[in-house]
Amino acid sequence: MSLHNSYYKHSKYNLGITELYWETRHGEYNINDFMNKDDYYLSINGFIFMQRIHPIQFLKYYENYILRILDYYYQNVFFNYLTHNDNIIHHNLKNFEYIVSNRNNYKVDIVQKIQLEGDFAPTIAIIKTHYLRLIQRKWKNIYRKRQEVIQLRKRIQSLQYREINGRWPHYCYHLPTIKTH
Repeated sequence: MSLHNSYYKHSKYNLGITELYWETRHGEYNINDFMNKDDYYLSINGFIFMQRIHPIQFLKYYENYILRILDYYYQNVFFNYLTHNDNIIHHNLKNFEYIVSNRNNYKVDIVQKIQLEGDFAPTIAIIKTHYLRLIQRKWKNIYRKRQEVIQLRKRIQSLQYREINGRWPHYCYHLPTIKTH
């Protein structure tokens, strides 16, 4: 087993496909089947972990393998449940039909799996990809501002000012970082 496989095997995060809990598809959960009522509410209000995807599979076989799996989940839900079922409701989500019928919602996410205890308790997933996107957006803005400061520092006037005074001019003195942004 390679070092990457060993590290991934023991990580608390996984790549995986998740689905919102839907009573019609996943069955009705009984509160008595769970060890505590928090697990019950976590499972009926959250995402059910459907399939784990290894990072090497994701990187090497995305178009041939991963897209087919995602298409399978979409086709399965769409044709088996949406086209044959008039009762497309969720106990908490008003736009549930739009969510499950939108192909863009079938994607691979970084998730933290939690195996609930109980007779028929599912494996639920806490999606972490959202936080990664927030961090990427923040760093994208910081990077853009850093590039602007670097361009200002490349100007002849800025270089002459630094040569004479030993520091950058006030308009390009600070290089943005995560702490200063």
